[in-house]
Amino acid sequence: MPLTLIDDCGPDGRYVPRPSRKQNIIQCCLWSMAYAVVVAVLHLLGVLGRRGFIIIGFHILLWFGWNFASNTLLFSRFMCVLVKNLDVIEQPLVLDTISTRMVNQANSFIERTTSQGPFLLYFSFLQTHTPLFNMKNFTGSSKHGKYGDTVKEMDWMVGKVLSKLSELGLEENTFIYFTSDNGGALKEVSVLPPRVGEVEGGWNGIYKGGKGQNWEGGIRVPTVVRYPRMLPRGIGISVPTSTMDAFPTIASLAGVDLSSDRVIDGRDLMPLLRGKSTAPPHDFLFHYCGKWLAAVTFTSRADNAIYKVHYVTPNIPTGERDCLGSVYCPCTGDGTTRHDPPLVYDLRRDPAEQRPLPATDDQIRDIVSRVDEAISEHRRSIVPVVPQITRENLAGSFLRQPCCNFPFCSCQED
Repeated sequence: MPLTLIDDCGPDGRYVPRPSRKQNIIQCCLWSMAYAVVVAVLHLLGVLGRRGFIIIGFHILLWFGWNFASNTLLFSRFMCVLVKNLDVIEQPLVLDTISTRMVNQANSFIERTTSQGPFLLYFSFLQTHTPLFNMKNFTGSSKHGKYGDTVKEMDWMVGKVLSKLSELGLEENTFIYFTSDNGGALKEVSVLPPRVGEVEGGWNGIYKGGKGQNWEGGIRVPTVVRYPRMLPRGIGISVPTSTMDAFPTIASLAGVDLSSDRVIDGRDLMPLLRGKSTAPPHDFLFHYCGKWLAAVTFTSRADNAIYKVHYVTPNIPTGERDCLGSVYCPCTGDGTTRHDPPLVYDLRRDPAEQRPLPATDDQIRDIVSRVDEAISEHRRSIVPVVPQITRENLAGSFLRQPCCNFPFCSCQED
């Protein structure tokens, strides 16, 4: 998919507008009528000539037509597309069949490439992201509702790929790294009948917060690694690692030397995974909200402690798990609190981040001072890049809209 799965993509290819999309349609109609009334009044008063009246009226009609169409009939055609290499093969995407197709593509790729030597398969699941969807044989199979059904289906998909590795004799000599990109979303609400309004977010256990936040519930994710040929079974690792570590770890396994002309933030995890080292791969991990640094995790080798330092946190009402009024918590402004001195938590003793350590304690002051120095060094290593998403680039973006058979933009692969 060219972009993430979104609620508007119904499982069977139908367009299911979110409430926000309906609001956009209403606003579009109201603004169009307001503009039309203003232009008509100016024309009647003689301020606007006939030619100007026709030109502006045409632009209002064009603007209204585009916004109305893009927020209704055309939206699923534009956003819910499936691409194979550079070809659009399904428009709009049909989720009912996507799980089987993804598994078949993965296993077919493994079969084709094993004779050529080592391979890299990156498998990105659509499961547990809204809208929640399932094949028929997994619908209603879980005690935990639609979310549980999607987890079971994802488990089945993982099992099919692992079975293919076993079938081809590759099970012992394949490095497998399974993880998530963020904690569970807490306030996703279904827009699909008959479950409209039903909360279908994830669950982060004891950890505070969720997706879009820098509390542990938003950034601490389960990770499972398997490589029977090199890694011992059944061990657990409790020091913080990062998904950025996947890149240098795979490069190390492939015998590839990483370029020295740029900063590589990840670390090779193999010494830690093989039990040859217990040292944390990162002394500091920097957690951003948008472009703003919000928190830092500091693993202290001196006392084998893990500290989390929060500089900015979202305002979450008492008794709530998430911010109110928006899908994600804000990163800055009125919806946040800036902490000076920052909040400091000991994650080994307080992983739920419920009891901030006393800011007046000399040890805590020293921790904050060390983290501040690390932030300064981190910021010096950042090299600004030229923005690729600009008004100029976006102005003609509709001309680059994927379409399998213009102007209908409708196709379905067998």
